[in-house]
Amino acid sequence: MIEKKWYLVTMTGMFLSLALGMLIASAILSDDLVVSQQSEVIRRLERELTRQQNELALLEQRLSGLEINEERLNSFLQDLLPPLLMGRLEETRVAIVYLGEQELAVKVITDWVESAGATVISTIGIPSRTDIEKPETLARDIANGIICRDSMVGESCLEESPDAVVFLTTGTRNQREIDRIDSVMIKVWQSLELTVIVGEQTWTTPSVVGHYRDVTTIDNLDTLTGLASLILSLGGQTGSFGFKSSAESIWPGWPEEG
Repeated sequence: MIEKKWYLVTMTGMFLSLALGMLIASAILSDDLVVSQQSEVIRRLERELTRQQNELALLEQRLSGLEINEERLNSFLQDLLPPLLMGRLEETRVAIVYLGEQELAVKVITDWVESAGATVISTIGIPSRTDIEKPETLARDIANGIICRDSMVGESCLEESPDAVVFLTTGTRNQREIDRIDSVMIKVWQSLELTVIVGEQTWTTPSVVGHYRDVTTIDNLDTLTGLASLILSLGGQTGSFGFKSSAESIWPGWPEEG
């Protein structure tokens, strides 16, 4: 307590001394000198503001150029990738399981997978906050093909069994749900020798694909490189792909032709 009091006394004295010094200085200095110093400060601030504005204009110009280049690159990849990927997934049956409201992403993924020759036999939506009591049963139903195409959990019918499952996760998934539900289903699919890929979109926040172990992951399924990674992964490539910290590389690369 004594040390705190001395600290307060010392700090108060320092501020009083500083205030007294400023008062004396303002009384001693002439008005012309004060005005001159103020003018110099203003000139410096104006020069710094001009420099900052020039740098901002240069950055905006560079950003505009990068955006144009990105559009051109995406246009190039849009024309290049589909023909290169065509036919790589012939006679492959795929089930897409997605969490939350990701129907648009599922449609894009379906179009790309089918353009590569595969057949999407079912798309199963699971509300992200659903508490699935028997994830093993749900996983086996999906693997056995008794969940209808374009269905939500709860509807069932006789369908084909898939060769692969694409599991589209979401940033609302927590570690407990991943361990108790998602990982259990993934292990069931893997035990049945299905190819399993877990993916999310670039804007998924927080990113959760890094929490899925012993399975191929893709963190940018809303991009052309992410979709290409998906096709190659369904074809047998393995790893963690995308742009985020959990990724090992941007994409799998073209497989060596045997």
